[in-house]
Amino acid sequence: MEKFKSEVQATIDASSRALLYLKRAYSSLDAGWWASLSDMFTKSPLLSYRKHSILSETDKELARANKAVEELKLRLERLSQYSNVTVYNVELATMWDLFSRSNFLEVMTHMKIGKAKKNVAEAIDKVKTIRQALAEMLNKCQ
Repeated sequence: MEKFKSEVQATIDASSRALLYLKRAYSSLDAGWWASLSDMFTKSPLLSYRKHSILSETDKELARANKAVEELKLRLERLSQYSNVTVYNVELATMWDLFSRSNFLEVMTHMKIGKAKKNVAEAIDKVKTIRQALAEMLNKCQ
């Protein structure tokens, strides 16, 4: 029983890490969303570079979040429950968008950011639900 409790606690800890990285990714996506919007309306090369820089960092945050979610999934598989959380990897920062002044490409990038924000928000909700269920499971064991 102690081994099970420690496994549940380790899974709760993994869910907390996943939430932390998902929230960071969401915050970074939000900054990218605003930078993308600004870039679409101003056509400034400086803002395009800023957007590209923010989206490049956002790609890294999404990768970190994905790694934390994968770790959580592995722990959940050990408990044989709740392994339905997904963070979709999308490449947001592309060199083409940085140097192209195409309205179409800028709108497509902006839409990808919006979709990624939605996916991350859904993953945050799922991980919160999972963490709550695990905490209840741990309380029942005590």
